[in-house]
Amino acid sequence: MQQSPVIILLKQKVDEFFSRYSHIPSKQKIYAKFDRTLFSQDFESLSFYLKEIRQCLTQLEKINDDNVQKYTFYSEKLKGQCKALSEALSQTNAKTNIKFQHNDTSLQSVQERREKQRIALNKLPPRERLSKYYEALQALNTKLERQRDCFEEATLLQDKQTYSQQIAITQQRKQRCSEAIEQLEEYLALLDTTSEK
Repeated sequence: MQQSPVIILLKQKVDEFFSRYSHIPSKQKIYAKFDRTLFSQDFESLSFYLKEIRQCLTQLEKINDDNVQKYTFYSEKLKGQCKALSEALSQTNAKTNIKFQHNDTSLQSVQERREKQRIALNKLPPRERLSKYYEALQALNTKLERQRDCFEEATLLQDKQTYSQQIAITQQRKQRCSEAIEQLEEYLALLDTTSEK
């Protein structure tokens, strides 16, 4: 049976998702509570959750193209599983990353500075804000490349873990930045459409 392009794309996305977290030991416990419609257990190992995601993908592959309701259910479940696990892993990484800070005041001052920047950014006109978002996205891409290079060059396991956590946090920030760009572009497109009428 030939697989549909959608299934092939989903498999690629799941493989990308798995490789994004391949630096995390498979036996590592994930201390998170999940919706029962997504995962059957809480506080299990990473390998347990990855196995359940793989099972969901296998279910999707078995569904006939004409069974839209079942197909929609499993594709939404798969999307939800990946999102929930990603958030749980990001929280775990963020908590671990805080331990690497030398003192809480430096972390607090960074957070305060970022909050002030965010407030100032939100006061800008939409097109100017979009330009700033693109600058931030470029800076995050550069930072991500630098962190990946450091990860590759690191020889100690502890250094590799530190860099992998930094990479995960930067990827999360990049994702939020991309989503903000997308929302703002949609808003501006809507404004342009409204002004043309």
